[in-house]
Amino acid sequence: MASTAHLAKRFIMPREVEERFEIDASILAYAVYWDPCGDECVVMRIHKNGWVEGGDSDWLAFLELERLNPIIRQHNLGSSDSEAEEALLVDNMRGRFYIVPIGVWYRLESMATKNVELVKAFLEELARGEPVWARSPVP
Repeated sequence: MASTAHLAKRFIMPREVEERFEIDASILAYAVYWDPCGDECVVMRIHKNGWVEGGDSDWLAFLELERLNPIIRQHNLGSSDSEAEEALLVDNMRGRFYIVPIGVWYRLESMATKNVELVKAFLEELARGEPVWARSPVP
């Protein structure tokens, strides 16, 4: 399992792909990965008000991201045959893209349902460097 968050520099996210992933200005952050159960692209969203939602999404958009951003293929965002060990985390407020251990995303989802300000603080730390708890796998 990956043990750190990686800033994906020069990452290309076309507006059309975001629209296909149903991303708009109400979204604070979102994660993209592949789930072998159902063999689908998954997009999970954290809204600015702390609401967490998402699920199966446009798999062709996921393939487009892979084509535009070969770095994705260097990480295990899941496949038809294996669970994701990492996710693409998008800080929608700052337009930053990170590859994070999937456990980090699960923890963010949990934090958002309790206090979305914790997620905002995490994203701020991530933008400045790297939060301590993202440096090691999160259960």
